[in-house]
Amino acid sequence: MTHPALSAHHLSAGYRSEPVLRDISLSVARGEWLALIGPNGSGKSTLFAALTGSLAATGGHIMIDGKPRGARTAREQAKVLALLPQSPPPPAGITVSELVMQGRHPHRGALRFSEAADRAPVAEAIALVGLAGYEDRYVERLSGGERQRAWMAMTIAQAAPIWLLDEPTTFLDLGHQFELLELIHTLREQRGLTVITVLHDINQAARFADRLLVLNHGTVIADGAPSDVITTELLRDHFGVEASVSIDDVTSRPVCAPRAAARSQ
Repeated sequence: MTHPALSAHHLSAGYRSEPVLRDISLSVARGEWLALIGPNGSGKSTLFAALTGSLAATGGHIMIDGKPRGARTAREQAKVLALLPQSPPPPAGITVSELVMQGRHPHRGALRFSEAADRAPVAEAIALVGLAGYEDRYVERLSGGERQRAWMAMTIAQAAPIWLLDEPTTFLDLGHQFELLELIHTLREQRGLTVITVLHDINQAARFADRLLVLNHGTVIADGAPSDVITTELLRDHFGVEASVSIDDVTSRPVCAPRAAARSQ
């Protein structure tokens, strides 16, 4: 039986003595794109932190590619799982090429550094995110959107089969947001990637993800295909908006159009 790419079982997590997540279970199949959505304070970022290991779970356990989290060395884990946190701080004094090269670290031996075998995937990743010609620019001097694309290039260069991306479209204008999401979609199909994203924009999540997991108050409210999850009732009860929901003629995906704030009952 094929094991899932990532799964969490009865997961609980929080900060200090305050619980945020309560008994969360999920399973992500190989090659699937799961988007985590929910209102502010719903627990999306806490779940992401628990899945990535940056926040210790207070209950339950996480399996990554068939092994418990922590069973692999950091290097071996990075060969399997690539992480892109939200708004990472710009590293000082390194160029775009040097940043993206860091994604190749898990594939190097103890005496191997920046060999020719790493240069091709680094150059490809930089080109894919539209930063060709920026290789020698310092990351700290890039605009927010350019910097975000540089981080995405590092994720691509890492060549891990599972991606965890927290708000990957942060700082990007609308056109570049769609370019990046379309790139993730294409790479997922070409390379068989498993993608788990936190996304703020409900329509973008519904447009690109295979499956939506909706959180609110630290629990799972809905989990399923976008057409099953995105309803006027869900938007009113958990996102606080009165909205219409229609099916796009081209994508056959649901599109929500908010009209007003929902009135308290």
